[in-house]
Amino acid sequence: MAKKQTDSKVAVAGALTLVLALAGAMLVKEPLRSSRPVGTGLDMKAAIEEQTVRARLWEDPVAAVQRGLREVRANRPVSTPSPPLTQRLRSLRQAITERVKDGQHVTVLLVTTSGGPYVESTESRIRDRYAVGTALGVSCYVPEQEGQLSFVEWDTRSPLPALPYEWYRLRRTRLCDEESPRSHSVLVVWFPDEALSHGFFSGLTSFSQALVCREAEKKSECLLTDDQRKLVRLNAQLQGAVTFKILGPRSSSAFRALLAEAGESYGKPHGGIGVWPNADGWIELYSPWNSAMKGLLAYGLKPTGGKGVACDSYTSCEQEFARRLTGANIRLAYEVGSDDRLFESLVEELERRQVRLGWDAVILIGEWDSFYGRTLPIEFRAAACKKIATFPERDLETIEVPVTIKQWCSDIPHAVDLQIRRQADYESLRLNVQRYSYLSGLDGEVPGEDRKPKPYVPIARKTASVSVRRGPVRWTMCGHW
Repeated sequence: MAKKQTDSKVAVAGALTLVLALAGAMLVKEPLRSSRPVGTGLDMKAAIEEQTVRARLWEDPVAAVQRGLREVRANRPVSTPSPPLTQRLRSLRQAITERVKDGQHVTVLLVTTSGGPYVESTESRIRDRYAVGTALGVSCYVPEQEGQLSFVEWDTRSPLPALPYEWYRLRRTRLCDEESPRSHSVLVVWFPDEALSHGFFSGLTSFSQALVCREAEKKSECLLTDDQRKLVRLNAQLQGAVTFKILGPRSSSAFRALLAEAGESYGKPHGGIGVWPNADGWIELYSPWNSAMKGLLAYGLKPTGGKGVACDSYTSCEQEFARRLTGANIRLAYEVGSDDRLFESLVEELERRQVRLGWDAVILIGEWDSFYGRTLPIEFRAAACKKIATFPERDLETIEVPVTIKQWCSDIPHAVDLQIRRQADYESLRLNVQRYSYLSGLDGEVPGEDRKPKPYVPIARKTASVSVRRGPVRWTMCGHW
């Protein structure tokens, strides 16, 4: 009798648990919806025709502007032609002019960021905006409009035909060093990849010159010089009070494209004419994302026009890197350091963790479809080769590595040249460092597609066998920028 009562209690408890689980699933299926009314988000300032959209400081600036553009297109007649670039930037040029007339000094920060509708691109833009806002906050700047983001129309043929921008003003507090020279206002302009589809220099120079040009009285267009060069005439008052700076590029691939464009556009002397509208014609570039070695960024780039002999050694390519930036009037004001120092530290850390290079197999896994993902194994193998070259000859004989490694990998540049120019000699060293790669976006998520679950279809898979000569296998993940 007691056993039947126990079984009855267990059955009731199980049924109650099942009912609660089903009820919970039904209750949480519907997402939480806000009862607050949703506004249109678009605003227009009649004084200077500035277009703004409601956006929080943590939002993706590109997504916020796309909302505003949809409303602009809905309100604009289809037959209305798009004005020239200088007229489209007139509202922003007037805003800068008014601040300069009030005695302010303005810094224009041109920030290049990731483009595209993919999730990782959206996350990187959000992180970039947070990082820039935080850095300006540490420097005693605060946003003028916390809940709004402004934009100006850019290239009408681009997937994103507008540029987001926001103003920061100097906050006077006792924590700030008032004696150090600071700009009164900072203008942050966001340039996603799509906005620079015609070229890094072509886009940024056109934008910056249009902001400080001498404006015609009637057509609101920038005046040009009378000679054959047809250069943009700059407003001397604005040029003396406005300073342009660049934050970027966002990836090593974009930095290599910058170097290629610099060789094409500024490979020849340009007669002492400044490329940028700053007072001295130069511009400072801050590169917090790119960590690829400078020589690898310029490796194989040919001279102007794609003719002639390309740089074929790391040392000469490193010199070509500096020459191209100098030709484009760019000062590299800040960099995070290159991967050669990172991997030398990583090799030392592996040794502390009892990973014996040359004895143990090291497998590098990283992306294949990015410049940084392809150069990362070269940099790590160069650091490993340099480390193994310091071993005594007795140890080299034990791991079957030729003694010539001491000459071939005496330093990082020689180890890089060995892999690129004499690959057969590098393979003869048998350093037991293997590389495997994958394509980015293997999660299968494509923007715009229906997210309904798809039926499972079995796929025949190939099994790859890896022969390891000696020692256990060590795995190292290689990221990308």
